[in-house]
Amino acid sequence: MSGRENFVTVPSPEGHTLHAQCYVREGSDSAVVICHAHPLYGASMNGYVEEMMYHDFKRRGYSVVRFNFRGVQPSTGVHGNMEGEVIDVNVMCEYIKAETGCSRLLLVGYSFGSVAAFLAAAQRDDIAGVVLIGYPLSLYHPTYTDALLSLACPKLFIIGDGDDVALGDECAWGVFQTFVDESVCEPKSVERIEGAGHFFQEISPANITEPLGRWLEGLKG
Repeated sequence: MSGRENFVTVPSPEGHTLHAQCYVREGSDSAVVICHAHPLYGASMNGYVEEMMYHDFKRRGYSVVRFNFRGVQPSTGVHGNMEGEVIDVNVMCEYIKAETGCSRLLLVGYSFGSVAAFLAAAQRDDIAGVVLIGYPLSLYHPTYTDALLSLACPKLFIIGDGDDVALGDECAWGVFQTFVDESVCEPKSVERIEGAGHFFQEISPANITEPLGRWLEGLKG
């Protein structure tokens, strides 16, 4: 099946615009929205992890969109202190649904974007699953975690065992695992990536895409 790919400018109801790259695959039954890392630390939709995810989902036959949050050029507006970025995620969800006709979405977030992704998912009833890469528990707990704890859709956590951003300076893997095991509701999965830090550049992309693929197959089953 063929697809079409474009860079687009998507208007937000708040008056700013969001710059995005969108791939629409004919016949796809699910679409993916990719949310990038922290806007105030130089992140954008063109980061290493975001680029990897975009092309991997495209290869798998999904329709997929990645976008720059408000204030990340060429998107307009200013940083929204998470609340605004959650609105941006919802805007992109509605955009990709309108473009594809898909009724079910996957949200994929990296670092800051993982928080925006699950906060948006908690507001919606059309999310088939969320992928949380490098979820920064040490930075955002407990401010935003209530929505994650009760999130009913399938959740995949992908985290490097050397991630000092997500796990804290001491890379306390046990604390993270206990948090997921004891606090996050089912269904949930955790993939521990050996030798990976927060930016995942020490490892082959296959270390992330292979467990992701297994999880996606489980969603279909």
